[in-house]
Amino acid sequence: MNLSMKLFLIIFRVLIIIYIFTNPLITEAYSSSVEFIVDFSESMDMKIGDKSKIDIAREILIGIIDNLKEPVDAGLTFYGHRYKDKCDDVELVVLIKGLDKEAMKKRLSETRPKGKAPIALALKTAAERLKDSEDYGSVVLITDGEMTCKGDLIKIAREIKEKYDFRMILHVIGLNPRKNNRIELVRLAHAGYGTYHDIRNKKDIGETIEKIVEKINNPYIHHPKVVNLNEMVLIPAGKFLMGSGTLEDDPNEHPRHTVYLDAFYIDKYEVTQQQFKSVMGYNPSFWIGSDLPVDSVSWFEAKEFCEKAGKKLPTEAEWEKAAKGGRDDRWPGTNIKEDIGKYAWIDDMIVDISNRSGSRTHPVGQKKPNGYGIYDMAGNVWEWVADWFSMGYYKISPENNPKGSDKGVVRVLRGGCWDNHWIEVRTTIRYGLPPEVKYANNGFRCAKSAE
Repeated sequence: MNLSMKLFLIIFRVLIIIYIFTNPLITEAYSSSVEFIVDFSESMDMKIGDKSKIDIAREILIGIIDNLKEPVDAGLTFYGHRYKDKCDDVELVVLIKGLDKEAMKKRLSETRPKGKAPIALALKTAAERLKDSEDYGSVVLITDGEMTCKGDLIKIAREIKEKYDFRMILHVIGLNPRKNNRIELVRLAHAGYGTYHDIRNKKDIGETIEKIVEKINNPYIHHPKVVNLNEMVLIPAGKFLMGSGTLEDDPNEHPRHTVYLDAFYIDKYEVTQQQFKSVMGYNPSFWIGSDLPVDSVSWFEAKEFCEKAGKKLPTEAEWEKAAKGGRDDRWPGTNIKEDIGKYAWIDDMIVDISNRSGSRTHPVGQKKPNGYGIYDMAGNVWEWVADWFSMGYYKISPENNPKGSDKGVVRVLRGGCWDNHWIEVRTTIRYGLPPEVKYANNGFRCAKSAE
């Protein structure tokens, strides 16, 4: 073997070693754990059909732990099980490295409902196990939702989720809760970026066990993306065709007309919760996750954020030119309806089930970018733009740098969201809302002049 070949092999081996030790998909190990929180407050003695709620809770939990894959660390927390009138009655009753199924079953069988329901404190206590570890933890709360102790449950859940980010996912199993309690439990699961499961009959029990086991055995391992405020894409100056040329589309998208825009920059990603909190000091979002798009923001908040970041909201024309990707795409990234799922988080039957939104937002940048290299221009969250909404504006729009109507009642949103279908995420779709509304499907991105 000559010298040049030996040198090549040495360099090749060094590069392989560097790749292995710098590629997170190869080197980054993780461990998973699960914390079960079981409601043993007085109301759990009430019945659903011919079984008490606590017997159903036992059946569900035993069904789950019998089907967990090992190795997994599991903890078991009870509340309301020792004292009649205390709101600090929370206890981590089983905490052994690994999964001790028999110890869990024993404590479940020998414990009876007794006292009050400090759900918020129990959630905080169970989540504390993540504090000194690098685990990715699932938390499963089994309760009827009766809250007989003070505590802002949703606030606590949001604080915990922001602290641990995607290292903690919260699933909630509601045992035939009353209407108001059910609403609170659903909100709790959403704040924890997990799932909610109703138990009203025997069929629900088996289905819930199966779904929770799947979630625990295949935990959602996600390393959040940190998006800098200066991650923007240059959109070159020039003309494009704005609006739709398809007669079946909404009349407010007509007529299709030529628009000239000066060069500008637009955010590569939707504004994330981490970005929003770093600038504004708070996070208003319904779902919590640092690289999820910020949601539940008003037009005023979006405008204020962009201005504080040294940017502005894009005009409707700027947004549409960026969305069309320099190719006049009907959907951001594609002209093929069946390919939308590659570019957009939406909830539509034309998208494979594994690529649908699941009726929630998703971390930015997980789908393919459009022609300009911009992500999530369709789906995930509707995006506020600067303009007032006007049904007939396209008929009178100036050709150069249009900025929308001078006045109005509602502001424009573009792009569709996690809850929309293919027809609603086209590049030309226009939607208007009062600027003060704060819905869980509304977010935004910013722009700025290239000059």
